[in-house]
Amino acid sequence: MPRPLVWVGVAYTLGAAWAAGGQNIFYGIAGIAFCMWITGRIRQSWTGMWLFWFLPVFFVSGFVIFSHSMQEIRDDTSENQYAVLRGIVWQCEEKEKSYAVTLSDVEIGDIKTRVLVYADKDREVVQVGDGIEVRGVLQKPERASNPGQFDPRSYYYGKGISYLMRPDQMEVVSKGYSYRRLLQKLRVFWSERYSLFLDEKDAGVVKAVLVGDKSEMDEETEQLYVQAGIVHILAISGLHISIIGMGIFSLLKKTGAGLKGSACLSAFIVLSYGLLTGFGASTERAVIMFIVRMGAVYLGRSYDFLSAISLSALILFVTQPLTLMQSGVWFSFAAVLSIGVLWPAIERCIPWQFAKEDNYKRQHLRKSMGIRMSRREMIEKAIRYIGPSAAVTIGTIPLTAGSYGTIPLISFFLNLVVLPLMDIFVPMALLSGALSLFSNTAAAFGGGSIHFILQMNRMLCEKMLRFPLAVWRTGVPPVSWIFIYYGMLIGFVLMSLPEHKWWIRFTRGEIAEKGRLLLIVMCLFIFIPYRKLSPMIAFIDVGQGDGIFLRTTNGTTWLVDGGSSNVNEVGKYRILPFLNYYGEEDVDYACITHSDADHISGIRELLLAKKIRHLVMTEISKTDETSRELAALATENGADVIYVSQGSCWESGDWNYECLYPGKEVKTDNINDQSMVLQIKAGETAFLLTGDLTGEVENEVDPGKLKGTDVLKVAHHGSKYSSSEVFLKNADAKLAVISCGKGNRYGHPAPETLERLSAAHMQIVITMDAGAVIMPYKKGRFLLKTWLK
Repeated sequence: MPRPLVWVGVAYTLGAAWAAGGQNIFYGIAGIAFCMWITGRIRQSWTGMWLFWFLPVFFVSGFVIFSHSMQEIRDDTSENQYAVLRGIVWQCEEKEKSYAVTLSDVEIGDIKTRVLVYADKDREVVQVGDGIEVRGVLQKPERASNPGQFDPRSYYYGKGISYLMRPDQMEVVSKGYSYRRLLQKLRVFWSERYSLFLDEKDAGVVKAVLVGDKSEMDEETEQLYVQAGIVHILAISGLHISIIGMGIFSLLKKTGAGLKGSACLSAFIVLSYGLLTGFGASTERAVIMFIVRMGAVYLGRSYDFLSAISLSALILFVTQPLTLMQSGVWFSFAAVLSIGVLWPAIERCIPWQFAKEDNYKRQHLRKSMGIRMSRREMIEKAIRYIGPSAAVTIGTIPLTAGSYGTIPLISFFLNLVVLPLMDIFVPMALLSGALSLFSNTAAAFGGGSIHFILQMNRMLCEKMLRFPLAVWRTGVPPVSWIFIYYGMLIGFVLMSLPEHKWWIRFTRGEIAEKGRLLLIVMCLFIFIPYRKLSPMIAFIDVGQGDGIFLRTTNGTTWLVDGGSSNVNEVGKYRILPFLNYYGEEDVDYACITHSDADHISGIRELLLAKKIRHLVMTEISKTDETSRELAALATENGADVIYVSQGSCWESGDWNYECLYPGKEVKTDNINDQSMVLQIKAGETAFLLTGDLTGEVENEVDPGKLKGTDVLKVAHHGSKYSSSEVFLKNADAKLAVISCGKGNRYGHPAPETLERLSAAHMQIVITMDAGAVIMPYKKGRFLLKTWLK
């Protein structure tokens, strides 16, 4: 059976991925059995295919191993418990205010796991390999409570970390001496060298690229790379391993180390480099493949790409099955497979006229004979140059859209420039670091080249992001659509490779062969912004604050409030990711009920980022200094300011809006009692949004207007001073939504308010428990969904 590792690796990985998706194992086994039957029918007999019979076994193995690991790490019996733990320091990273220490081999109950400890900087400094004892309360990583929000729980679970702790006491109980400890010291020493001759921003990028230390990475630069689609250059992966590993291998060969000696030394150095950088999952994949390549050189055998990547997947997902939860792992494998499998398949679809290989002697001979390169040959050379980059873009489009809700179209062109520059950047950075051991002045000359390359990258990103359609906002596509996309790509590859010509035996097989490129074109239709097409209302979990998103039937977007008192940069980390998830770049109208920080802090961020076109405020807000400052900020950033008051009505699509309160005159000094009360009638459903209105002025809202309310946004986060019995009786809503944050110091929602809502026979949904409350509008009615429950 050819390439047995490939079959085993695919079956095992599919089993683990099937478990990660929470699917039924029996459906998976049935699918594997069906694929086996099809393969046996159309390709070859079962003779010599004994390993095929074991593929379901490997599938089940992957499923069981992942499920068992997930069950162990999800165990929350020790959450919020005070514990005394001992473990070995696996990794120690310096943060802004603390050290993040990852402890391995920690026994919690009957399992061994990893715990992330945040130690104050005034405590004793620990080193990799030290045994330490910590005392404190164990906490589970937080879950993402909104669509598009970064999910700390999945991130830490993917690293094998089941609990977090901020210890009361921490003590080193044993000193460890190991090779990893030596490498950690070398990492710290090497990182410090770059701060001596580079400015802060350049040094941060170099440290991230070379040693995987992002603690000093400039956040603005990182976000710029993310938007432009070139953030992969900051991750230690195949690009860095191949540049460093093959560079060392070539250098050792030239110095007379011999082929086998060079292969062994190169493999050892690359393995050490991987350990030095922290040995992330993507790095481990690249290191394993490089070691296999050097092993092939040592044994005098040919290197098989598919077998090498399958072996790396097996080693990675057997020893660390939860790494499947890391998006970076999927990006890493998808990018490598795109270059090694998808691009060769595309190549076979192109009618080449000129040979791929064109050595120096042939070029010199042609030049001496006065033969110029034809236009066709120039085009073919250009296609071969840009082809791998195009294949990577095609192969990673679903992952990019699934992770960010956007596809940076300019990344294809940027990578054509940036990746060759990285071939210069990495050796230059290594050389400059080495020169700094002797002279910072000499190192500064190399630092000038580093600065030039980084400035070039920055300039290209900023300029190209200004182009129309630089970023395709697809929203996050459904998982099923991503599976369909990769299914079509796999079909294209199978129809393009020479060993898979079985379909030609069927009717119209030759037509299918000629039209197989259409499969790639059809793939792009998967990413029509599906989520952008649906009207909806969503109560975003902004913590202790309010943030309500609306998209009407004509596609107009609204944001009613957007702020938080306990989530820093709520616009950046909650509201904008939510918009990206649903394919929205900005907001057409933002309504401000009143000027408390927990209602406007995110709005202020969006205005500064020019993400709001119109700002809607109450007439009486003109008397409030904070509101005037916000209006001035809106004007400065190109947003129109609109003022409304009681009786103001308008339409958006076929939805009707009416401001029920306040009027044009100020009747109270309490800023909460100046809140805008907004009624929205969408189809047969009426929403009532009440800001922070208290019981003292609720009676000033026309009771006749309140009747027929279906969904009530409970005022003031469920405060006991709001939502009086009379008001609730007048509204007579069916659903009450309370927006508040966990552990808030106000005790919201108040037990008294919950009792009144229950007495009014309302269904109660609280964002701190349920996460974002999402109500899509379909066929004239609203559905109720919550992100966490």
